[in-house]
Amino acid sequence: MKANSSKSSDQLRKIRDFILKKDNILIVSHTVPDGDSIGSQMAVGNFLLSRGKKVMLVNQDEIPSRYRFLDPRKRIKKSFEGFHPDLVLVLECSNLNRIGRLKDMIPKGSTIINIDHHPDNTLFGSINYLDPQASAIGEIIYDLLKSADYSFDLNTANALYASILTDTGRFSFSNTTARSLMICSELIQLGTDPKFVNDQLYFNHSEGCLKLLGNILGNLKLLGNGKYCFLSITYKLIRAFKVNPQDTEGFVDYTLFLEGVVVGAFFLETSQKVVRVSLRSNSSIDVGRIAKYFGGGGHRNASGFTLNEDFEDAKKKVNKEILRVLQYDGRKRKTDPQLVKR
Repeated sequence: MKANSSKSSDQLRKIRDFILKKDNILIVSHTVPDGDSIGSQMAVGNFLLSRGKKVMLVNQDEIPSRYRFLDPRKRIKKSFEGFHPDLVLVLECSNLNRIGRLKDMIPKGSTIINIDHHPDNTLFGSINYLDPQASAIGEIIYDLLKSADYSFDLNTANALYASILTDTGRFSFSNTTARSLMICSELIQLGTDPKFVNDQLYFNHSEGCLKLLGNILGNLKLLGNGKYCFLSITYKLIRAFKVNPQDTEGFVDYTLFLEGVVVGAFFLETSQKVVRVSLRSNSSIDVGRIAKYFGGGGHRNASGFTLNEDFEDAKKKVNKEILRVLQYDGRKRKTDPQLVKR
């Protein structure tokens, strides 16, 4: 199923009815969970629990500290061993590999409902719902719950607000729409406190995390005539500051703070020969395509992937590709009048 203005409501209702016929439901999302994935999982989980379903919320990686307020009862686990689902909901994953090792734990022949907003989704589910126009999965889940006449509790409203807030870059990315803001307005009417959610997400760093950020900002690198900025953290540095690697999520945003920078990258060495790369863009350059080239995924303005190789080699490889894309974009702008105007 692919969402459009005339059929999306009917499609969501059919998915809602199908889900409600099941009793044991597993809800999973991508590795290195973010605000959209966690918020959406919590919202769906709350809804299904209210309908008397047995629900397991699982991600391969633990929740970064900034998002833990969304899961006060610690419902999201790292394994579902012993739980036998008759339905699997996969949220915000363009392909099934995005859920990491959980892929091998799902029983063969399981019914999978794939709900996503990434345009490059491979439609891997038994049932697929794709809406590339949605700023966040939270928008789709909001519609799903509204179609079921769900009475939104405060935790669910906060979860969906955080989902949309984070995936739109605090309403600054190009995927921010009037609908995004309308839904958030309704969530505020339902009880969400924007200041509380914003403070939990963006003003809640540990001392070590903030000192680590200061360290890497002092060593930022500029390439491509000042159009590309990148930050990097080695595993040794992570250990020195006693910081959980998950809590560095959001550091990549600082790469776009410099005047003239159009593309930013953040390299994080989580262990020997495991490098997580986050990309950001505030221009016509689609970093989602760059991430896909390296086996990852994401959106035009925000994406990521993991490389299993030496830290310095990984940086060289990614920097080379980003500089190639920048050079190509520069040539295109010189020859395309429409791009020159942007």
